Amino acid sequence: MAQTVEEIISLLKEKYRGRLREHSDTSFSFEEITEHGRSQVVTLSIEKRSHSSIDLSRFVCQSTIGVLSRRINLELILRRNLTFDVGTIAVEDRPTRKSNLRAPHLVFHASHLVATADFPEIEELVVKTAHYADEIEDEFFSVDSE
Repeated sequence: MAQTVEEIISLLKEKYRGRLREHSDTSFSFEEITEHGRSQVVTLSIEKRSHSSIDLSRFVCQSTIGVLSRRINLELILRRNLTFDVGTIAVEDRPTRKSNLRAPHLVFHASHLVATADFPEIEELVVKTAHYADEIEDEFFSVDSE
């Protein structure tokens, strides 16, 4: 059963109390502790989208995996996309830790239609985004990058 955005956000704030940062009414960061005892930061935003008169707004989760380098085997990365039940690995330009210069980063990206969302689905989106990003980070970078 679909819940309102406000209800879902309220439940997320309750769950992530102390590990949530509110950037705006539609953008939040969560620190999720993975099963390996590492932390992974996940950003959840609500993106307004429509087609004709249909509301296609989405909850969008992203988590940085690491800076893309030549040593990363892109074929292996693309093949890993087939193993996820939600989301995908993508490349996005982001600021680096050491400067405000932008560089291509691997990110884990997942989304869900707002109109049909309920708390368990968005909670799963946040948790799986964190866990999959952490898995890939560990496999390809062997460090906790974010």
